[in-house]
Amino acid sequence: EVIGEIASGAANAEAAAALGIGQKTVEHHLARMFARYGVATRTELVMLALREGWVRPRLAGGLVPR
Repeated sequence: EVIGEIASGAANAEAAAALGIGQKTVEHHLARMFARYGVATRTELVMLALREGWVRPRLAGGLVPR
């Protein structure tokens, strides 16, 4: 869900609000995903998510989780 929000262009605070969690929780999830998947940026994480099919493009703009 965090990747889906980030992929749609949401900032950490916006993703947190949309998911009903704290901004620090979003940051924690991102840090863990960066380490787990060997990426250094949000862009690399989103590109990986697209390649792996974790999120898919939405016609109206943005991305949605699969």
